[in-house]
Amino acid sequence: MSPHAADAQLVTMYAGGACFGVPVTRVRDVLAATQIYAAPLAPPCILGSINLRGRIVTAIDLRMRLALPPAADRSASKCVIVEHSSGESYALLVDEIGDVMLLPTNLYEPNPITLRPNRYFPSVKPQMPNRSKLQAISISARFSWLIQR
Repeated sequence: MSPHAADAQLVTMYAGGACFGVPVTRVRDVLAATQIYAAPLAPPCILGSINLRGRIVTAIDLRMRLALPPAADRSASKCVIVEHSSGESYALLVDEIGDVMLLPTNLYEPNPITLRPNRYFPSVKPQMPNRSKLQAISISARFSWLIQR
């Protein structure tokens, strides 16, 4: 997504009080908390894997990856299954799911120049009227920022 792209539809989600959005075309499923099988020697934000209808999906704790305080009760968390352009699926563990929003391009503002490219949010941050900022997460070739240490 870029400020010059067409209006975007984003599925919103919350982690640690912050609002995030993922393009609706990349969201494959939303699940209640499910059994996560630990992955030894994985980075701390990789909780392990889940079984999604016979398919193994890597589970990523979005709070932990963004250095937010851990959730008091992880059993209330939701898993948002997103798909990378390569076809690989990931389960993002979030606190709650919001709505699907249509974001007009005139609401976007660029990332601050102090953020390193490809490190945090490789997309733009739309300023929502009367709301906090929504961080748009690009599930593209730069999705690897979630997994990098």
